[in-house]
Amino acid sequence: MFEESLEVQQIQRFRDDVLQFLEEARRRDPSMSQSRLAKMADISPATLSNVLAGKYAGNTSDIIKRVYSIIEREKDRQSNEIKKISFVETTIFKQMSAAMNIAQIDTQIIVFTGDAGIGKTESIRAYLSENPSVILIEADPCYNVNSILEEIAEALGFEALGRKDRVEKEIIRRLKGSNRLIIVDEAEYLPSKALDILRRIHDKANIPLVLVGMPRLVKNITGVGDKYRQISSRMYHIKLPGITFEDVRLIAETVIEDLSDDMVRVLHQLCRANARLLSKILLMAQRIAIYNQSGITIQVLKKAAEQLMEA
Repeated sequence: MFEESLEVQQIQRFRDDVLQFLEEARRRDPSMSQSRLAKMADISPATLSNVLAGKYAGNTSDIIKRVYSIIEREKDRQSNEIKKISFVETTIFKQMSAAMNIAQIDTQIIVFTGDAGIGKTESIRAYLSENPSVILIEADPCYNVNSILEEIAEALGFEALGRKDRVEKEIIRRLKGSNRLIIVDEAEYLPSKALDILRRIHDKANIPLVLVGMPRLVKNITGVGDKYRQISSRMYHIKLPGITFEDVRLIAETVIEDLSDDMVRVLHQLCRANARLLSKILLMAQRIAIYNQSGITIQVLKKAAEQLMEA
């Protein structure tokens, strides 16, 4: 009885997956059908119908395996039609890169702030690929002093065991004279004690430090009164803007071959200077164009933006 229940559940899941695949596939190719799927899997349409209805008397698992292999192959083929948006050196990357170079030269604390989606994290990763000695910490809401010490210790090749003050001293000893840059992304999540630990490591090891986050990061650092003055008095704050018209052009050119100035203007308006939103519009536009078997036009770009906003 238990085995029978498992088989029923497997067939139900298989039926749902087939129906979902056919629905999505028909948007791109109206000729796709259940019968065509069966032929692609080298089985008869009647066999697939019987399996989906739970009435097949033969080896159900073999039929299901064959069909799933076709579904996965088609999904891979369709995904290959979508061009991935390549990283380009936007004005934000250039501004961050230049400032981080200065931070290393002068062993300064630099704080970057900007709205979500403008390309801060992508710029950090691109900088890291050219500067592998950089220690990158990607903070989250659960981060505390231990989290910071553990990540830096791991990057320096030892375990953060024992008392925190001893771990901090060992980190400072290993970093002293190295001029290794520490970058903390999403630094707005760091509590005040973690920020203070980073400030002490910066001071005692004489290394550069870069904090990157949302605009509220500055308020977290400056705080109220003199509590955070040791950090705020040492930092340079750089406010990052959204992407520019030319940035939009550079990003869109990685997807659209015949990109016109009018298309760039429309995209710049639609994405509202947000690189993440621009990427989503470009991906959705490709899906719409594939479904309609057409090129990417201004109308397609507007439709893509509308669908994203509706979602």
